[in-house]
Amino acid sequence: MKNNYFLKTTTLLALVLLGFSSLSAQVRIAKLDPATNSVTLKNYGSTNVPISGYWFCNYPAYGQVSSMTSVASLDPGEEVNIASSVSFAVADGEFGLYNTNSFGSSTAMEDYMQWGSAGHQRESVAVAKGIWSAGTFIDLAAPFAYSGSGTENGAEQWITFRSVRISKLDPSTNSVALKNFGSSAVDISGYWFCNFPAYGQVSAMTSTVMLNPGEEINIASSISFAVADGEFGLYNTNSFGSDTAMEDYIQWGSAGHQRESVAVNKGIWDAGTFINVAPPFEYTGNGSQDGVVYWSTLGINNFEEMGNVKLYPNPSNAVLNINVETVGANGTLEVYNILGKKVLRQEIELDQTSQIDVSGWDSGVYLVKISSDNGEETKRFVKQ
Repeated sequence: MKNNYFLKTTTLLALVLLGFSSLSAQVRIAKLDPATNSVTLKNYGSTNVPISGYWFCNYPAYGQVSSMTSVASLDPGEEVNIASSVSFAVADGEFGLYNTNSFGSSTAMEDYMQWGSAGHQRESVAVAKGIWSAGTFIDLAAPFAYSGSGTENGAEQWITFRSVRISKLDPSTNSVALKNFGSSAVDISGYWFCNFPAYGQVSAMTSTVMLNPGEEINIASSISFAVADGEFGLYNTNSFGSDTAMEDYIQWGSAGHQRESVAVNKGIWDAGTFINVAPPFEYTGNGSQDGVVYWSTLGINNFEEMGNVKLYPNPSNAVLNINVETVGANGTLEVYNILGKKVLRQEIELDQTSQIDVSGWDSGVYLVKISSDNGEETKRFVKQ
């Protein structure tokens, strides 16, 4: 009887641990390029996940991951780029990721996407699993990149992946850094800078022709920028009104600049938003994320004379604690919403913890800026 109880308890514990593992370990499609049949998988969970038994499905073609890559498992945060044995249609297709070859099973399906049109063969499986909405599809140009954190689903979480992006910009020195966030080399010689009405081709500013994966280059721009209020667009051709030609975009100081509408149409910038921190600017995303919240002041992680600013709990739905580890100084606290509108300003004592009531604020991302004679620091805060 005791042995039977022990066996039941052990079995139950194993099932609980297995369930916890499946919840905390989540492998998803991170990028897909149908033109090259390239698929990137990423582990968004907290434990190692074996992927060799996973399957690709583009009805009626299938392929097991173990036959495409020697990578057998993914650690938390790790991703692998796979040359798929399953071919994709560039303009109109679907792709399902499965943990077994039971392709009609929503339990076996791990992730799904479709582009160009709705109603593909495995859409119903994804709908049954609750990770896709019937009749929806990615209505963007390929290649595609997942822009969520691992828990969000649906066509709205996918963007057009642009390998080369703006990584830093200093308007006071007209310096622009470009970085290749992709998995293959990109020829940037034909790219263009745009700060309406001024334009310049990259080939005229640098002798670097190719950017390898992960490589970053700093360019002395032939286009001048306004320090306090400006915009900058990166294009793959000189069709500056075309969202297809636009690769990346930022604006600071105020909204409504000339090319904002192009970036909005491309889906990489929100209308009416702008970077509301001091230059120089630095992109803090992973290459698949867009918008003002992924830009910060370059080099503001530590104050010259002040300790790190700590915000907690973050996210919060009631009270936000603000602690600056320094002594004998007063400062100013300013909070801005995602549209760049100031929602709070007050004086604080930097040698003690301050609290602000955020319970009545709208949900979303806010920028918290602490300033003193010793420097300033801006951090993001999420109101739940």
